[in-house]
Amino acid sequence: MKNSPFLKSSVVYLLKTGVLGGLYLATAKMGLMLDAVSGFATVVWPPTGIALAGLLLFGYRLWPSIAIAAFLANIDAGASLSIACGIAMGNTLEAVIGTWLLRRLSGFKNSFDRLRDVIAFIFLAALLATTISATIGVSTLYLAKIVSATSFDHAWSAWWVGDMLGALVMAPVFLAWGRGISFRKIRFWRVVEAVVLCLTLLFICLWIFSEFFAGRIKASPVSYMMFIPMIWAAVRFGPRGSALAVFAVSVLAVWGTVRGFGPFTQKTLAESLFFLQTFMGIAAVTSLMLAAAAGERLALTDTLRQSEERFRALVESSPAGILAVNDRGEIDFFNTAAEKMFGYWRGEVIGKKVECLLSKALHEAHIRQRAGFFAKPEMRQMGAGRDLNALHKNRSEFPVEIGLSPVKTREGIQVVAFITDITIRKKTEEDLKKINEELQRLNENRALFTSIVSHELRTPLQSIKEGIDIVLDGIDGPVTSRQKETLGISKSNVDRLARLIDNVLDYSKLEAGKMKMEFEKTDLNRLVEEVYRLMKLEVGRKGLDFFIELPAGPVFAVVDDDKIRQVLINLVHNAVKFTDKGKISVRLGQIRHAVSLEVEDTGSGIRREDQATIFDMYDQGPDAQAFKIGGSGIGLTVCKLIVDQHGGQIRLESSPGKGSKFTITLPQRT
Repeated sequence: MKNSPFLKSSVVYLLKTGVLGGLYLATAKMGLMLDAVSGFATVVWPPTGIALAGLLLFGYRLWPSIAIAAFLANIDAGASLSIACGIAMGNTLEAVIGTWLLRRLSGFKNSFDRLRDVIAFIFLAALLATTISATIGVSTLYLAKIVSATSFDHAWSAWWVGDMLGALVMAPVFLAWGRGISFRKIRFWRVVEAVVLCLTLLFICLWIFSEFFAGRIKASPVSYMMFIPMIWAAVRFGPRGSALAVFAVSVLAVWGTVRGFGPFTQKTLAESLFFLQTFMGIAAVTSLMLAAAAGERLALTDTLRQSEERFRALVESSPAGILAVNDRGEIDFFNTAAEKMFGYWRGEVIGKKVECLLSKALHEAHIRQRAGFFAKPEMRQMGAGRDLNALHKNRSEFPVEIGLSPVKTREGIQVVAFITDITIRKKTEEDLKKINEELQRLNENRALFTSIVSHELRTPLQSIKEGIDIVLDGIDGPVTSRQKETLGISKSNVDRLARLIDNVLDYSKLEAGKMKMEFEKTDLNRLVEEVYRLMKLEVGRKGLDFFIELPAGPVFAVVDDDKIRQVLINLVHNAVKFTDKGKISVRLGQIRHAVSLEVEDTGSGIRREDQATIFDMYDQGPDAQAFKIGGSGIGLTVCKLIVDQHGGQIRLESSPGKGSKFTITLPQRT
């Protein structure tokens, strides 16, 4: 129970309530002692400011302390129970409604460092909310026949002025000083200035409101001397200094006026205090508004300074050279990167024409372009426009890329130029161009070499094939079935080797861009049937079933029928190679404005990690891994090259042990 949060919060609440109520009661008794009108309407009423500050700082929950303290103060002043209750109700509502108006309608902040907060406090709390207490309080006295109808307005004015001054003088002190104070920011000379200010304030107030100058200070204009310390405090020490100065001047002024000294003394103390409080209200409003305005200006200046520092740090740390040029073509700004790029110290180029940084051959044209740009400025991105050659301090030229950004200033339009040295990039581009030219020559040489090798290999293969045909025809004698089977396998292997040579030659030509395809309107039904007849023997020799599925009517497309036939043969041949049992099927279909060709098998399939690299040879060159995948890379790569040149796509779907399906999609151009 000792560490109960409820117990702690209750103790804190009671402590706050007791302190607020005690301050309210003590200052209320002092106010009622100063010749109150009808015994209750006093022009010096600090409790109003204390109550407002308490609720603004700690919340509405403290309102009971205000009600109880106001009730006890009026009972002590001789009020009946009903009168004390009525006055206490008005004082409590004044604080509660004043706090609500500030919080809900203006977004009030307690610091008083914004001019809008000061204005809101003056009008909503000091002028408007105080009418509640004055109206309820004086009406209660009127109903109790303590205030007559003829003196109602006089009592109401005294009550309202007292509450207003209590709000203006007391509340800012508690609110402005209610925030934490950082003693680390306090400097010695600021302390000295504060001491001098306090001594000046004390001297002026004693001069005006003490017996030392009694009889000499009669003219009310001398009272304006009090503005000196209050303005000083407002300008130099902000809302805190202003609130404290107003409070100190008010206390000393009331003290002197009660004793009969100063320019506000009248026949009665009530009249003297009324004139004094009216003057102090004007002084308090002026001081608080001046402090807020000065604080906002200081904050704005500090914000602008920080923004300028951040901007300068950003600009100076930029890797790009940045310079600003005015409408006369003179350089106004030159950052560190520009110094390194051009070899100049900024003091050497500030004020000079920007053409000093350009090649002499560009001076005349650039002057014309600059005039046209300033006549119609527009954002130009980095790299837009033609390349420029900049001029280094050592008179060497180097290529640059420039982005332009026009900025409106009070002196006119300035153009901020962002400059990048592109010497390395230019050299890299030239090197890449040379490399590409060299690669092109290598590709042409490789294609020529491959064509020669292909021809030299195909010639003896053709002789071998012809020799096998002669033997199979029985020209040199009868051939047994065993010999026919062996010779048939040999002939098939020769055809396969010839097809591989053709694929290598096609790949070289396609990669070098030398192969030209002749597109014509082709019936794909007929094409699939031809492939079926050509490959049926090879598929059947392995004991596999071979099916084709064709649409009912003809399917036409503009293709190179020889190359599409080659693609289908390669895919079927690849399926035969990796299928030991089951079937191979070829399907032709139509999808909107495209045709699809599917070659599916029930073979061993392809692992998922290998599927992504099955066509890598096309993207990475002849040394890619696709050459090594089951020995099928070159044929599949040629297929992809041919399909790509037709504007189509080839897709693979496969799972280990469940076969593979290649789908070719071609645009149906008729």
